[in-house]
Amino acid sequence: TKLIDTVHRGGRYGFPSCHAANTFGLAFFVWFLFRKRWLTVFMMGWALLTCYSRVYLGVHYPGDLIAGTLVGRYR
Repeated sequence: TKLIDTVHRGGRYGFPSCHAANTFGLAFFVWFLFRKRWLTVFMMGWALLTCYSRVYLGVHYPGDLIAGTLVGRYR
């Protein structure tokens, strides 16, 4: 038997990814505000891990994440 069939299913449409927009928006904000290399690397890694988890769970396509990243970057 399967423990988990479907982890999460949101609405029908998820373009652009709000997870990507929010995490990359915060990461770029921290980068421009604090200018600490270690903090920037940590925040960008966290944002990338969040994006990877969205594809892994099957709730977003890579294009959704790229668009969300651009929204977060230029927000």
